[in-house]
Amino acid sequence: MKKIIAIIMLLLILCIPFSTLADSLSEQLANLNTEDLNKLYSAIENELIRRGGSDNLKKIVTGYYVVGKHLPAGTYELTATKGVLSFSVFYVYASMDYYRESKSLFYKEVIKGTKIRIDLEENNVLEILGSSEFYIKKVDPIIFDL
Repeated sequence: MKKIIAIIMLLLILCIPFSTLADSLSEQLANLNTEDLNKLYSAIENELIRRGGSDNLKKIVTGYYVVGKHLPAGTYELTATKGVLSFSVFYVYASMDYYRESKSLFYKEVIKGTKIRIDLEENNVLEILGSSEFYIKKVDPIIFDL
């Protein structure tokens, strides 16, 4: 019984600093203005990219990706991380038929670090060219009230 109490007390002692740290961090975040909070968010995201991604931030490389097969339909943010002559290139096609005929809906060359938002619908094809590399994450669509 003494061992159980000792283990519980040890766990409580170890958990208190972490909960205090979390509370302190929450307070510090609450005190940041929106601009500083966005800068912090961007810095954290860039560090995750540098480390190889996370659960919601995936690396995509040269090849093609069919929406509905390789990734779900939705709005995505692509961040260029590598490319030939410092450019990363991608195309979006309406379907595999258009991909085979090289009739793209959208084509973009971007420099390293550039972020771009795209909407991908079921059966669209996203093609990454050459030695280009992007990090991709699903984001909420932008909705405008007119």
